[in-house]
Amino acid sequence: MFRLTATFMLLAAVFLPPSFANADEIHVVSPSPWADLEANAGTQAAMPYARIQQVFAAEDFMDLPAGNSAITSIIQRSDGSFNGSGEWTATRYWVRMCTTDKPVGGLDFVFENNWGDDLTTVLDGPVAVSQTHSGPPGGPNEFDEPIALQHPFIYDPSEGNLLVDYQQHNLIATGTVSWDFVHDSTQTSTQAIWGGVADSSAASSSGGLVWQFTVVTPVLEADFDEDGDVDGDDFLLWQSRFPLASGAVKGDGDYDNDGDVDGDDFLGWQAEFPSPGSGVGSSAVPEPAAIFLAILLGIGAVMLRVRS
Repeated sequence: MFRLTATFMLLAAVFLPPSFANADEIHVVSPSPWADLEANAGTQAAMPYARIQQVFAAEDFMDLPAGNSAITSIIQRSDGSFNGSGEWTATRYWVRMCTTDKPVGGLDFVFENNWGDDLTTVLDGPVAVSQTHSGPPGGPNEFDEPIALQHPFIYDPSEGNLLVDYQQHNLIATGTVSWDFVHDSTQTSTQAIWGGVADSSAASSSGGLVWQFTVVTPVLEADFDEDGDVDGDDFLLWQSRFPLASGAVKGDGDYDNDGDVDGDDFLGWQAEFPSPGSGVGSSAVPEPAAIFLAILLGIGAVMLRVRS
């Protein structure tokens, strides 16, 4: 019974998404021209009930490592022209993200028409955010208003711009509350449209807020060919070197950096396959017989460790 269960778990793991346990954290500010500058406008307009869509240019995220990355939080900053501290709360803050083919300045006023196929709810619940307006006189203030996402959003900027579609319900501001806002009449760096929470279409369009995104990029130890993803090509590379008893490096398929190519390295590849953005439909995919053999080798490696 134990062997059957272990085999089932090993087979099932092939279809699980990759782990971001080994990951680098990067912060991306968008619109990027205002990353280290105070934006040219500010707002204290707290709309208690509103739906807002803002598009962020993919170019702002192009410095991310190759392959897809996961957005795990958004961080806002207050406007530099205000002092003091405050807090804003919302009984419901519903945030969805997707990749959109709409250009900055080209959002459709019908909200749904701007969605991409990967529309994902990343946050839906109450929030409470404190503001300290910390920064040099006149700004820019620190990005010190983090909003952690309940579900990370996998984003590949090569596929299009980032669209954030959010609703705020019963938003209440106390004390001094403000947001750093870009007034962009040409709407070339960012664009936001907004309306009521129950509206299907926007009523207005303008520039948008300056946000910082926390992005986690996976460290892919099984990317044996170092092309930015874990796919069938990496499996074939491991297979071509297996078994190698000594002198192995990552490029040979040595996942765990122990100098050989064995079943443990296959298990490492399996845990990361397919990585986000690997495009397994277009890349080399292992033949069923090869995968079956590798699975048997992997099971053997597990059993050897158990027996030892």
